[in-house]
Amino acid sequence: MFLLPPRIRDLLEKRPKGLFRGAFSKDETLVQRVREMAAFQHRAEQEIYDDIIKSGMKALSDEDQYEDVWASLSSREQEVTALTCLGYRSYEIAGALGISYETVRTHSKHVYSKFGLNRKALRRALGRWDFEAWWGNRQV
Repeated sequence: MFLLPPRIRDLLEKRPKGLFRGAFSKDETLVQRVREMAAFQHRAEQEIYDDIIKSGMKALSDEDQYEDVWASLSSREQEVTALTCLGYRSYEIAGALGISYETVRTHSKHVYSKFGLNRKALRRALGRWDFEAWWGNRQV
């Protein structure tokens, strides 16, 4: 469920400051875009590279946090979360799980509270997770 493979993730976590400027230079498109951004923003190229790395590290940190929250959810809350992220509406989730609409709403409120996100932000945050595989061949 990570955005990056573990090998790359480990490399980023152990990165000394400024290490990746040379690595990025292998991608001419990225180097050109960074130069353009630096010129437009009147900043050093290294600051742009550092911001890119910082953003990636934040995304990894958020992923870890979301995985911890996921693990803390009850199995029913996980089902509601998965179906929500797959784009199902509350009444569809209720029908699929054989529970009332109000129960789905209650579980949803708990999930949003635990993640600290609203429905749209939750779907965006967990958008790369493979809920189709997790949910399996069950039909909604």
